[in-house]
Amino acid sequence: LPAQLEESSVPTEQSPEEQDGAQDGAQDSPGKPLDLQGCRVLVMDSDVKTQLQVSQLLKSWHAEVLLADDLEEAIETLDDSGPVDILMIDPMLSGEACVTIKGIKAHNKSPIMLIGIASAEHGQDLTACEGFESDNIIEKPVAPYLLRDLLRTYR
Repeated sequence: LPAQLEESSVPTEQSPEEQDGAQDGAQDSPGKPLDLQGCRVLVMDSDVKTQLQVSQLLKSWHAEVLLADDLEEAIETLDDSGPVDILMIDPMLSGEACVTIKGIKAHNKSPIMLIGIASAEHGQDLTACEGFESDNIIEKPVAPYLLRDLLRTYR
């Protein structure tokens, strides 16, 4: 990411509980942080603000984050860095979201959790894809507590 983006802050939506106690959305519940240590996440989204917001959250939970703007960059990233545990993808990144997901899953060569990050009108585009369930889709902007709750099922 460009240096100026790394220094900026992206506002995030928090649940009422988080507004009362947690500073960065990284708390699962009081005293119990979400720990994704050793988890590798590939975030595929062409929107830099979404990449920044999601990567900051994931890093605060100790995940290793890889970013890609498109399928070609995602394949290059997997070739260079090895397989990932979680794929977060915007269905509008590709006209063929299911084909893109199938290609990444085949290239990854290990089981992968799929999470859609989409605008309200495009979230259901992913439910037709093999391995995607409607409850694995989060609307933009990503609410930290919703992402945390979904990732809790991974760990």
